[in-house]
Amino acid sequence: MANLRMAFSSIAINKGRSFLTMLGIIIGVGSVILILAIAEGAKRDVAKSIEGLGSNIVFVLPGKVQPGRFFSPGTLSSVLTAKDVSTIKGLAAVKDVSPLVIISNVAAGDGRTDSTALNIGVSDVTLGILNLKMERGRFLSKSEVDKSAPVAIVGAGPSSVLFPGGDAVGKTIIIKEKPFKVVGVLQKAPPTSSLGGANFDTMVMIPFTTANGLLGSTTIARIAATVRSGRNPEDVKEEIVKEVKKNHGGVEDFSVLTQRDILNTASRVIDAFTAMIASIAAISLVVGGIGIMNMMLVSVTERTREIGIRKAVGATSGNILFQFLSEAIALSFIGAIIGLGVAFAGSRLIGRVSDNLHPYISSQSIGLALAMAFFVGVVFGIIPAIRAARKNPIEALRYE
Repeated sequence: MANLRMAFSSIAINKGRSFLTMLGIIIGVGSVILILAIAEGAKRDVAKSIEGLGSNIVFVLPGKVQPGRFFSPGTLSSVLTAKDVSTIKGLAAVKDVSPLVIISNVAAGDGRTDSTALNIGVSDVTLGILNLKMERGRFLSKSEVDKSAPVAIVGAGPSSVLFPGGDAVGKTIIIKEKPFKVVGVLQKAPPTSSLGGANFDTMVMIPFTTANGLLGSTTIARIAATVRSGRNPEDVKEEIVKEVKKNHGGVEDFSVLTQRDILNTASRVIDAFTAMIASIAAISLVVGGIGIMNMMLVSVTERTREIGIRKAVGATSGNILFQFLSEAIALSFIGAIIGLGVAFAGSRLIGRVSDNLHPYISSQSIGLALAMAFFVGVVFGIIPAIRAARKNPIEALRYE
């Protein structure tokens, strides 16, 4: 305790120099914790979004999704067919199945275009599978899907872009030069709700049969299915893999993902990006540590006579070492606490101004900040402390 009191007293005497010394630690801890908070918030948002789909949902997509790699249905060459949909629908454990067809084309309406819209072909049961809700109008009917009707459901995004200030229901939109009557508008989804990276709010949904006609193809971008109550999605996943492989000549050139798989994949990608960015931000901690070491070396030189007096009245080399090491750790800890304050303020600001980012500072992040402070204080404070402890008391007393 005596060493800590002396450390804080020394820091208080040189407030300006101490603050400049701590600046690297403040920036380093603040930036690292803020990055971790953004990543943690993103993972929580993704988890909430996926949980919002329901725990009984299963997705089938073309290609093999490797662990740690995210997926996008629009970037894969599809190998899925209507036969695969029928096979999955025939499984006793499966409740509803919907093929999803991606149409790469800009949506237009009332003389406006929406280049961000994701045009997607769906079935009449897609609304329930994806756990979406209608804002106005109605969803697609089975007869419209069967007859390849030119009708559409628009998300909140295309609705506001193509028909600002008006009701989209009853209006006409154009996809691949074909007119579609809007029969419903989806309720605005939470900012994190997505389907393979595309926000539900950006979607324009038409019958998948109509979409196949526009594309001149029967291939399917992906398949969404729900598992019956009481059945384990992981077990049903294995059933789907086994049966669909038969349609593909025994080759597993597709992936079946449960809610847990999607969450784990997304979390691994977020963790990888976080580690990379946090590593760059952590360079500030090294710079801050070097600043602490430089200041402590100067302090040792300035206080050489004080060291000599302390040793002359009985202080051991260990006492001197711990005195200066405590001062380095105290500098680092104060810098870390200020850095945490900066991170908390930054998190609140980002959360208020951004609809898509919701930073969350966990107790683990706070513990990490304090651990980093202790580590930096010890590593960069040990050399000055050893130099102070090794000073000869007689020479130190003679120092002017």
